[in-house]
Amino acid sequence: MTRRADPVALTENPPADAERDALLAAAGQPPAERAPGGFRGVAAFWARDRDLLVGQGVVLELRRSAAARRELTATDDPRLAVGLIELLCVRPEYRWDGLEERLMRALLHRFRARVPCRDALIYVGETRAPVLLSTLVDVAPSAVDPLLRPGQSRS
Repeated sequence: MTRRADPVALTENPPADAERDALLAAAGQPPAERAPGGFRGVAAFWARDRDLLVGQGVVLELRRSAAARRELTATDDPRLAVGLIELLCVRPEYRWDGLEERLMRALLHRFRARVPCRDALIYVGETRAPVLLSTLVDVAPSAVDPLLRPGQSRS
């Protein structure tokens, strides 16, 4: 598939609850739940193609004093920031346009700007895979795409 001529706009302006719930249903996500215990919101982005809500994502930070810190990190170092990318979803027809990656990168850049840290452990996706923020930010999308999306055009 090729990239759409009109780029999808990312915004931090939240949609109405009904519109957000319709997106979650279209993307196959369960209804939005409260953040896991000990986490606080850092940033949220919504993606729009004209008037249609087509994607969203939220990044949370684990509070430095949270009881879960010991289980979520291999260190007791309170300087290590811990994040969680939550509710990242895109309508199926927009998945191969790189929108999920744009949302993820926007969330990571906002996390880095708003959370004072040299690096962070970020849990990503449904599997809650732990990845270092520095790794996620440093890997260029142009290097990854041909390897992970063979046969897909990004023109």
